[in-house]
Amino acid sequence: MRTTIFKICGIFLLTISTLTNVLAQEQSGNFLKAGLDDGNKLVNAYFAPSIKGFGQGINDGWYNTAKPLGILGFDLRFNLGIGIVDKVDQSYNFNNLDLNTDHSKGTYIVLAPGSDPNRQSLYGIKETNPPKAFVRSTINGVDTTIASFTMPNGVGSAYTPSLPMLQLSVGVPKNTEVTLRFFPKTLFPTEYKIRLFGIAVKHDLVQYIRKYKDLLVDSKRPFDLSVYLGYTNYGAEYKKPMLEPDQFAFNPDPSFNYTANQRISFSGHAFTGGFIISKETSPLRNIGFEPFGGINYANSRVNLKFLGDFPITVPSTTTNSKIERVTDPVSIVKYISNVRINAGARIKIYMVTVSAEYSIGTINTVTASLGINIQSFKPYKM
Repeated sequence: MRTTIFKICGIFLLTISTLTNVLAQEQSGNFLKAGLDDGNKLVNAYFAPSIKGFGQGINDGWYNTAKPLGILGFDLRFNLGIGIVDKVDQSYNFNNLDLNTDHSKGTYIVLAPGSDPNRQSLYGIKETNPPKAFVRSTINGVDTTIASFTMPNGVGSAYTPSLPMLQLSVGVPKNTEVTLRFFPKTLFPTEYKIRLFGIAVKHDLVQYIRKYKDLLVDSKRPFDLSVYLGYTNYGAEYKKPMLEPDQFAFNPDPSFNYTANQRISFSGHAFTGGFIISKETSPLRNIGFEPFGGINYANSRVNLKFLGDFPITVPSTTTNSKIERVTDPVSIVKYISNVRINAGARIKIYMVTVSAEYSIGTINTVTASLGINIQSFKPYKM
């Protein structure tokens, strides 16, 4: 099973690599040609749906049943999810970002004349001919272009993936279940670093109704109802050249290799807690079908960074423009907080489980999982 899981992870990462390679090498780093202040605003607008999806998706997939495992029972699952980017988040308005577009206020940025100010975010459409942006400044009394770049395209997909993860749950006394989720800190492949660790606790509430105290007497319980809490800490880093020195600007240190350590980093933590309800049925022998639903509060912090050394083009009174070295130029922190409702179903065939859920919140998500489940070892129950 482990080999299969890592093959799936490989496919996932290959897909992200294809998207991010175009983004990192040819697009997002160019925003910094607009300077640190405006560059950060453009990066923030472009990555907004990815940040929301990344932060939201990390809180999903904690459960696929309200019934905690019995003592020493275990559930080992692989989760993979996507966020569905709303139409409103697939683009942003260039004119509404509070960019400096006033030539009387130093260095400023403008789109090519006649361009549509509604620009594509990362998960927007692919345009045939996206417009150019021009960075200008008054130098020796003359309005001068010091840099230009083509506005980044969208990837043509409205789905943003979350980190894949392994998840192990174990039953402990008092009708309680402890869950660990993780993706080993690894280089996979060489340009990626991914880490993820989380812990959650699920506790049965129906047991406090005296006649339903025995968790194993399924036929007597009208439904299963539990409360849960979960915490996750995560990070993903992609190393790839994003911005090279402008060939038309004066470079005071031409031997310096700017692209050697440039990388994009997502990191942060997430917390969620709420209630789960489910009801298991057995339409066929050794086959279980269990719809489930939940309402929960989810909170996450996402930090997007551009790390490494970047050559920022700045105005010069002697050469019109020159290169200035800036380290770690982008750091954007977002907090996503909302109440979420989700619904899904689990199918269990002997020990194998397959489940899927749909969650509604700040960004809607779909999570699927594949696992192996032994309900209890004391007494044994598959």
